[in-house]
Amino acid sequence: MVALKKLTLALIVVIFLSVVPSCVQLSEAPRIVHEFDNFIVVEISRDILDNRRVGFRAIAHTLYQKYEDVFDVIVMLFNVSAEKYQWHDVGYGWNRIVRNSVSGDAVKDLDIGRRFGSGHTLKGIIGLTRKEYIMEGPMLHEFMHLWVWTIEVIPTLKKFHWGFSSVNGQLGGFDESTLVYEGDNVYREQHKVLAGERIYSPLELYLAGWIEAAEVPPILVAENATWNTTSSIEDHFETFIASGFDTITIDDIIKKIGVRDPGVEQSQKHFRVATILLVNNEFPFVQEDLDLVESQLKLFSSKKAVSGRKGRVSTIRPSFWEATGGRASVSTDMNNALKSNTNSGFSQNLK
Repeated sequence: MVALKKLTLALIVVIFLSVVPSCVQLSEAPRIVHEFDNFIVVEISRDILDNRRVGFRAIAHTLYQKYEDVFDVIVMLFNVSAEKYQWHDVGYGWNRIVRNSVSGDAVKDLDIGRRFGSGHTLKGIIGLTRKEYIMEGPMLHEFMHLWVWTIEVIPTLKKFHWGFSSVNGQLGGFDESTLVYEGDNVYREQHKVLAGERIYSPLELYLAGWIEAAEVPPILVAENATWNTTSSIEDHFETFIASGFDTITIDDIIKKIGVRDPGVEQSQKHFRVATILLVNNEFPFVQEDLDLVESQLKLFSSKKAVSGRKGRVSTIRPSFWEATGGRASVSTDMNNALKSNTNSGFSQNLK
């Protein structure tokens, strides 16, 4: 009887915690204050930041009041200066998976789109903690999480990332061709390239549905790997200790997570993005912010190479099209998604 009471109490607590956040009342609803061709500006109250689970749903619903349900991804972009960055507790960014029906990727089947106001199209919500992150790496990283998030593909210390492996993509890993053995089980990536500067790796391209399984090379996964904490700070993220390497093939991965379906012929290769610049009195919006967001979105959605590259090394980050090897593209245009019964309010500056 005591055990039954404890179980009943535990169930009540779980139900309470799952329901209460959706009942939280915001002091002020999000409000669209400016609309541009490629993004909108939404004014938010501070309690949206304090209650993100509720607040971000409210922001998405605000978008769908004026725009059709045609966007695959919503990007919520904080108009935050470097000086104010420290109050964020979510790192560079995040991806909230909303809908997935693909088999053989690394995301479980899911459909919670109606919670955010989307009846059929929205796949995920990306949050970026600085507007510069559209082209500084995190945007490409979070985009790949649409296909890599809830299912382990290879053994790794950090879930749903590539860790100490030769995947060498947006979600991490090292470049096998530059790996140097220094003795005493210490390995160094001789030419370290930040994940945000890389193009998508073959494994990532396969999981997204853009290349065939046969195009994915064998992957080295370090065994018993840890960072070499005895090295200098500058070397810390280049040097690691491992007892050896295991080799994982794409056949091993398919056996574990299933065949990617739809495959290359039927997979989605064009994505529509709605970008929302979030502002309030802590980080107001000015013309310089408009110009920066506009230029970054144009670069990200460009169907041409925008980086200066030698091999896989980039001096300027790649566009989405470039990162996919020209296999997929994005559109950031929002103008033609306006509902017919709303006023456009579009402008190109604040004047």
